[in-house]
Amino acid sequence: MSLDGMDALAASYMRVQKKMEGDVAREAAKAAGKQLAEVMGENAPLRTGELSEDMVVSPVQKGEGGVYVDVGPGKESFYGHMQEFGTAHHGAQPFMRPAMEDPSVARAAEEGAKKGADKLW
Repeated sequence: MSLDGMDALAASYMRVQKKMEGDVAREAAKAAGKQLAEVMGENAPLRTGELSEDMVVSPVQKGEGGVYVDVGPGKESFYGHMQEFGTAHHGAQPFMRPAMEDPSVARAAEEGAKKGADKLW
């Protein structure tokens, strides 16, 4: 008994697997990044409102461990890290770290992954 086409089947499977990993991960990163920026903005200290309105999400990037997005204050809110960690004259007012622990971010990543997987079928 011989099986013809096993090499082609294996190659096809590998292509689908790579595409799935890419699409699923990209969609999850985009969705989580968007939600994280929203929660960071909601958590940001409200002195002028500028910081809460200036959260940005980078395009999806590919790194050593997979795909990722950068999320945080934009150029107009260059002082965001000072709010987060404090200074010698100002106590810390964390808004980024608590946002990363918000359950809505994980839910957004899960929904994004499902959306990416749906694109395959």
